[in-house]
Amino acid sequence: MDDSVLVVTLRALLPAHKQKLLDFFSSKFLNRGKNAPVREKLLRYLVEHIAKGKNSLLEKLTVCQAVFGLSEPDTAKLDSLMNEVLELVRKMIAWQKFEKETGTARELVYLAGYYQENDLVEKGFSALHRAQKLLHNPGELSLNQYYDHYLLWKATVSLKSYLHLRRDDLDLPHAIRAFDTYYIAERLYLCCLLLSQSRLVKIDTSLYNIFRDYQTILHLNYSFEDPLIGILEQIASFLSAPTLFTREELSALRLKIRAVSFRLDPGLLTALEMFICNLCIARVNANEWDFLPDLFELQKERVESGRIYTDGMLSPSEYQSITVAGLRLGEMDWTLQFIEENKLRILGYEQSLEPYKYNIANYLFYNKDYEKCLDHLQEGHYEDHHYKVWARILELKVYYETIPEIVASKLSAAKMFFHRDELLPDEKKTLFNTFVDVLKQMVSSNTLGNEKRIKRILQKVKTTPYIAERYWLTEKLEEMLKKARKTHRAA
Repeated sequence: MDDSVLVVTLRALLPAHKQKLLDFFSSKFLNRGKNAPVREKLLRYLVEHIAKGKNSLLEKLTVCQAVFGLSEPDTAKLDSLMNEVLELVRKMIAWQKFEKETGTARELVYLAGYYQENDLVEKGFSALHRAQKLLHNPGELSLNQYYDHYLLWKATVSLKSYLHLRRDDLDLPHAIRAFDTYYIAERLYLCCLLLSQSRLVKIDTSLYNIFRDYQTILHLNYSFEDPLIGILEQIASFLSAPTLFTREELSALRLKIRAVSFRLDPGLLTALEMFICNLCIARVNANEWDFLPDLFELQKERVESGRIYTDGMLSPSEYQSITVAGLRLGEMDWTLQFIEENKLRILGYEQSLEPYKYNIANYLFYNKDYEKCLDHLQEGHYEDHHYKVWARILELKVYYETIPEIVASKLSAAKMFFHRDELLPDEKKTLFNTFVDVLKQMVSSNTLGNEKRIKRILQKVKTTPYIAERYWLTEKLEEMLKKARKTHRAA
């Protein structure tokens, strides 16, 4: 029963959604029929024991005893009841989704359709007129807003066609224009997602002419002065050529977003900010460290405004990314506070402190408290594969800073570790193995004091596509180069 569709679905729900589900089942209007009380009893039992993590209490015999008061399991009766509960759970999830995406204007459009079906044409036009007034001055900018405009004019065409107004244009031009606007906005947004995703996985974006259809529609002399479409177009343009825009252009784009942020749908605002973060990360990864303050400023703003959280939780990747950016910029106090305040808010790690342990170790490293950092790493006992690998990298950095003479042997062991790790994808293996190879060259006796060799290694670090800790390696190599030049001048 633990792996049944019902239990898996309930386990995936957040606490707030589980409470809404319980309220839903308490409604006599929604949970009806003679089985209503026992359906609610089964749901409450499952939700309670899933929250406690007591899988032994989810065995069929135990559930039958608790719900039906039976000493012997009635499998058929329990399965039938579970199917009834699952059907209602699915309806509640669909209803919640519909409620979230459907505003008053769309409800009026749907109401107009109902009036048309029941030959109440005047009431239908009245509902559409009210919807049009609402959409004329929208309180919120979102992709749904464009879809609402399209639905409005499509419903208007349908209602006028129903009346056979053959001398009228049926408002078809408005419907087509609304559809074009919705299409452009949605396409630009999806193109931004595609271009962002192409940084993480191999996607041949040359197969997609990002701006083809957009430009075609513009040639029809439509005047799209919508601020959101302009923002999406600029983000897509930057993502398609992420090395060409300047910091000034990025700042101007951020100002545009900030100017309409109070009207933007929260989910869309988060997506736009993530696109900006990805643009900054791409430049930082290309050794353009000037973009790091821009990245950190936006990340910090998202944390302090609360926009970075999803139902009060923070993704582990953002937890690590923000920590690293803050430490690199020397924002030690703010970063330590951020690490501490969010240690129990990491999505997927509610019962584990591994993300916290790793980030605290990283903080100690940047604070040059190497001994405590090493203690934290060795006491961490990392079971999560991601943190096990990154802890290994951090450990090598600590040994380089403290006992460089033993780094070579540690690097050989790390190389073998990465080679044998079957869970690491090929790109990640390249990332970590290149780091190990470079560090091995750095501690070689042939490199120390050799200005030409250090320059070659530094160039390799700057130009190699996949390498871990590029920022730290660059910093260490520049220190070595400066020291070699000083020694050379002294000689």
